[in-house]
Amino acid sequence: MPVPADVVLATIQDIDRDGLPDSEFYSEEDGFYYGIRTASGAAMLLKDDLAGPNTRSGWTSVRERAIVTVLDDGRAATLHAFIDCAFVTTTGAGGTPYGFGINGFSDYGTGVQRTDRNGGVLLYGVLASRQSDGLYDITRTQIILDDGGRVARGSSHDWVVAQGLPKDDEQVALAMRSTCGQTPIVKTSGR
Repeated sequence: MPVPADVVLATIQDIDRDGLPDSEFYSEEDGFYYGIRTASGAAMLLKDDLAGPNTRSGWTSVRERAIVTVLDDGRAATLHAFIDCAFVTTTGAGGTPYGFGINGFSDYGTGVQRTDRNGGVLLYGVLASRQSDGLYDITRTQIILDDGGRVARGSSHDWVVAQGLPKDDEQVALAMRSTCGQTPIVKTSGR
């Protein structure tokens, strides 16, 4: 499948395990599609079915036991695995697609983050909760991936990251979106 001509490519880690870096992009041709192009030139597309009217963004990260892709529209994010050079929608309990709330548009979280902690690449669901005094507390729940990323679940323990932060604190802003450390995030134009 050829890469659409109008996309901007961003270099990412080696996801097809050939030792060469690969690329990611977002296409707005005939709908919204997130894509990966391997160093060999092969391209794989993932249809973005998110409903929000905002700019869409996406990123892919290599974890120890899975290659994950997160797409978001500023309100919600979806989780996908990249297995055998194809995208698979990750499911949670009951076989429903696994997702995250973004920017406070849901009751179950405000963001998703990929971090390098304790020598490994970890994925977290994040919650920036506004307290009665107007300040924010931030907690993280590690997302555990099984079966190469086909299945996800939250850990049974939440970690308090920060407490008593004002709304304009950078940590609160980061907890309200999808972030991936130093991995580039590709976006649509917002049209």
